[in-house]
Amino acid sequence: MAIWSHSRISAFEQCPRRYYFRYVDKPDIERVDSIEAFLGSRVHDVLELLYRDVRMHKPVTEEGLLAEFERGWARRYHDRIKIVRRRYLADNYFQVGRRCLIDYYRRYQPFTQTRTLGLEERIVIALDARGEYKLQGYIDRLAQVADGHYEIHDYKTANTLPQPQQFDSDRQLALYQIGVERRFHDARQVDLIWHYLQFDREVRSRREPSELDQLRFDTIGTIQAIEAEARKGAFPTRESALCDWCEFYAVCPAKKHLYELQDLPPDQYRRHTGVQLVEEWVRQKQEREAFLERSDSDLERLQDAIVKYAREHDMEVLAGLEHKLRVKVRAGLKIPAKAEDPVALEALKEKLRMLGLWERVITLDRHALKRLLDGDELSDRERRLLESELVPDSGAQIYLSLLSERDRPLGDE
Repeated sequence: MAIWSHSRISAFEQCPRRYYFRYVDKPDIERVDSIEAFLGSRVHDVLELLYRDVRMHKPVTEEGLLAEFERGWARRYHDRIKIVRRRYLADNYFQVGRRCLIDYYRRYQPFTQTRTLGLEERIVIALDARGEYKLQGYIDRLAQVADGHYEIHDYKTANTLPQPQQFDSDRQLALYQIGVERRFHDARQVDLIWHYLQFDREVRSRREPSELDQLRFDTIGTIQAIEAEARKGAFPTRESALCDWCEFYAVCPAKKHLYELQDLPPDQYRRHTGVQLVEEWVRQKQEREAFLERSDSDLERLQDAIVKYAREHDMEVLAGLEHKLRVKVRAGLKIPAKAEDPVALEALKEKLRMLGLWERVITLDRHALKRLLDGDELSDRERRLLESELVPDSGAQIYLSLLSERDRPLGDE
């Protein structure tokens, strides 16, 4: 039984393919950290040490805090850390980290406003009475204000500040509140606190019992939906601004062609097979739009070549000089056509009767059959028996669009 986490659920919500890579396939690739993640880890390390020293009654100075940050940065920094925003250097991020720590130190010194109960505190929450759905997380700092009054602190080094209403609907810390209330039976008040360090801002929120009950219910529903999609193998890519920071960029079907091309010299880039397929598609499309003679068979052959290339290389997006092609391939099963294979059609009908399912799809409507196959009614054996009588159904569509300026490797020539 999987133990879930907020990050695991969020990975699927952001991009099912990223979820697949991280939790299912786990490809053997070199891990690449972003500079933002590296910055966050180093700041978290120093704040954790700060509160450990406070608990041990060891004096904490601003200079000592910054010296610890500098040592940790120098010891752990390496050349494989990815800087997506190329106008900034690693030192710019280092200075951001220093400023975050200076502001925090000056706001909260001497750090004795509350009693620290845990740092990077692991917490496990059973979301249902049977314990079928469990979730774990790590609280940056768990603190006690007074008897029955607790605080859950979360440190953020992000360079954007969310809208106020987002904090009252945040899932992560509210789930941690459920765990804290179950661990400390005297808990009558739990404050959720986010420290947005780049802005020297503290944001607080509270959740009522009814809100936490609804959160548990909603989270279980989300997990069940993810499990249902996973059983169907539904892990589509979902591109967004976050893709540039994804650790699986080099193997993602939507990005791997761009990754292959990014360091090629201009002449090799132009000669790359994928690039030439894109450029030929653009040329033929332009000729058709200009009413120049171009047979449908020429375009069909080119489409077949593009789809074949995309399939063989597990790619969904191919890049050219200024354009890109998105290749959407459909692969599934369909009802045998009566005109093409009447014997196969009768075999499918007989299998449905044998399984007692004929009344459900008496018209043999493909939508009714799809609902039956996608649902949870059938056993694995019944599903296999039915699928054995269906025939392959495949097709592809190609969508043309412009490459972004950032993704044009020859844009600076």
